[in-house]
Amino acid sequence: MTLKMGDREFTSTLVVKADKEGNLTGLWQSRRGESEVTDLQYERGKLTFKRTSTYQDTKRESTFEGTVQRDTLSGIMKSERGEITVEGKLVGAPIIGTWNLEVASERGNRKQRLLVKPDMSALYGAIPIKKINLENDKVDFLTVLKFGDQSFEIRFEGKIEDTKLTGEITTSRGSQKITGTKVIRTSRRRSTG
Repeated sequence: MTLKMGDREFTSTLVVKADKEGNLTGLWQSRRGESEVTDLQYERGKLTFKRTSTYQDTKRESTFEGTVQRDTLSGIMKSERGEITVEGKLVGAPIIGTWNLEVASERGNRKQRLLVKPDMSALYGAIPIKKINLENDKVDFLTVLKFGDQSFEIRFEGKIEDTKLTGEITTSRGSQKITGTKVIRTSRRRSTG
């Protein structure tokens, strides 16, 4: 997230997690350290929270009110020091979602699915992936499956461009080319009348 106060600009990271009941918790990370985010509420595109930060033994309270639209967040942080404009972007947004993949092999092409969650963990078919790495347009992951005392490594390296994913998956059995398309969900509005 980018925070603007007059001519000055700061960057921070807001980490939001939901538990199994859907309750939200948050953590604010900046160059000055971490602070807890409380009273985190999200409803119909509106996000609000409170933040208490401590710097040089001074505690400061601030509130945030903003709007989430697709992968972006914008709003205002207010404190006794004034208002700060906040603009943010979802980390990993280009890769998060469901991908329909086609895996090329000598025995013919086969379909596979990749589901990337907002915390950047994923499922490659039924195989859990702890972390998908995304840097600019480069995507990769590595996982190791264990069968008894045998281990089986799966490595993917690829590139993302808009809603297309291309790359190569490598195992002990060799390499296979992969192409994929992101599943884009469109919201449907009911017609009245």
